[in-house]
Amino acid sequence: GADFLTVGEAIVAARNGDEIEIASGVYPEHLVIEESLRFRGTGPQGTVVIDGSGVRQLVTIHGPYGVQFESMTFQNGYAGDAGAAIDMRFGPNVNINNCQFLSNRAESGGGALHARHLGTEVYVSNSHFAGNQSTTNGGAILAILQARMELSVCTIFDNVAGIYGGAGACDTGAEMIVDHCQVIGNRGTQVGAFLI
Repeated sequence: GADFLTVGEAIVAARNGDEIEIASGVYPEHLVIEESLRFRGTGPQGTVVIDGSGVRQLVTIHGPYGVQFESMTFQNGYAGDAGAAIDMRFGPNVNINNCQFLSNRAESGGGALHARHLGTEVYVSNSHFAGNQSTTNGGAILAILQARMELSVCTIFDNVAGIYGGAGACDTGAEMIVDHCQVIGNRGTQVGAFLI
């Protein structure tokens, strides 16, 4: 494979189904993913970082793509809407393993992760969420409008929602499964942990 200076350049050059290996470093980027791809951090834990500097969303996936993230950190993302770290809409299937989501902030829900629409399915395992914020619902995680999200063996600490679900929330049309996760110190004005 070829070497690129940014993750965005690698995405442009990639073909559907490719794997992108990311070396240790801090990448100040907004990644737009419009095909099925796998992303794998190759450095030690916490050294492959997508960073929004508090001013940009980190990843958008808007379409029916299969996307995987492994061994990456997503931090300091900002969204005026939802999903400051990863915003997923219109039917993607997203697998996230061994990742960290730190200090991301969304104005409209899902400080770190936002899943929306029927057909959107998100599976998160062995991952850590801390210090994420939403001014409305789902300090760390939000699933709405018939999306499905499953969290397994995750740690979800000290996230804050302005209204419901400091750790996470979903509406009546969505589904959220939380299995063998540690949920500690999350806050919301109505519900501190999960609103499911």
